[in-house]
Amino acid sequence: MRSSITLALVLLAIAGCSPRSSAPMGATDPAYSLESYCRIASTPGLFDWTGSAVVACPGLMPGSGDEPIDGSACSVSTVGADGSAHETTLADVRGAQVLADGRVLVWAFDGSLSLHRGSEPAHEIAPLALDPWLDAARNRIAYIAPAAGATSLEPGDDRRVVVYDIGAGTELEVLADATASSPIAVPGTDDVLYVSSAAGIAAIWRATALVAGADPTPDPCTGGRVGDPTDPSSDCTPPDSTGTFVQLTNTTPEIPQTNVPPFGRQHVFVGESDTTRLVFAAQIATDAGGLTSELFALDPRTGTTEDLGPGSFPQRGPRGSVLANTGTDACTAVQYLAAGVTP
Repeated sequence: MRSSITLALVLLAIAGCSPRSSAPMGATDPAYSLESYCRIASTPGLFDWTGSAVVACPGLMPGSGDEPIDGSACSVSTVGADGSAHETTLADVRGAQVLADGRVLVWAFDGSLSLHRGSEPAHEIAPLALDPWLDAARNRIAYIAPAAGATSLEPGDDRRVVVYDIGAGTELEVLADATASSPIAVPGTDDVLYVSSAAGIAAIWRATALVAGADPTPDPCTGGRVGDPTDPSSDCTPPDSTGTFVQLTNTTPEIPQTNVPPFGRQHVFVGESDTTRLVFAAQIATDAGGLTSELFALDPRTGTTEDLGPGSFPQRGPRGSVLANTGTDACTAVQYLAAGVTP
């Protein structure tokens, strides 16, 4: 059973993944004050909020998870250092993020993924993508792509997790998994977190993006190995000797899936390289039969997960904290504390 943690929860400080040559985590991500956070969280029709970009779709209740009926009415605003929103001319947008050079990564409702700057022609990265996300250094994009040669991405179709290098204009296939979704690059590493049901249950996995010659097929074996007489799974496939794929959560069949729910688009990395945590919002069933949004903090190296408490749209707050909205009709900002932080 999951346990609820109090408001002033201190996130665990466990060493993160191996470093790579990227900018310091969060170097271009805003850290909001309580006032500026609620200013953005109160945006009418708030649909997507990723760092310095906000997508608003009229008629939606913020944080509801509902899809807009008419995506053409959705607009994009960029967020200034003071937390003020500046509306752009971009429309019909499902998700957006701002690069360090001011360009905007746009994920349209038709599935296309492109870069935009003012009145300049758009630069298309992919004609069809799902769940795109920029890394913290704003130089790589992780997203779901269809199988090579395919022109659709329907549920159950073959799909790939890929990483696109913005500077080089090249795409790297990380893995092939028909159940994969929501890939995000882990700051300071060559690793990607993603959600998959490859082992029969929705769980969070980690894959290494840059492994030459690795077979891009997840290894669902979670206990014991072939040739091990104590292995209870006689049909377990041989181990992945490259260490490319690791299932981080829900590896014990006795624990209900809802103990560690998967993430969607509402998430943010907090902490430095040795204390990095992914804080994400997930829909949790209530005793009354409804759904409520809850925040979780995941260690991307070990899979250790803490239930922080209620909230949606997590963002970085003052002095390493995490801000979240627990309000419905109006913003109620809640501050969750990171290691070593005092109120």
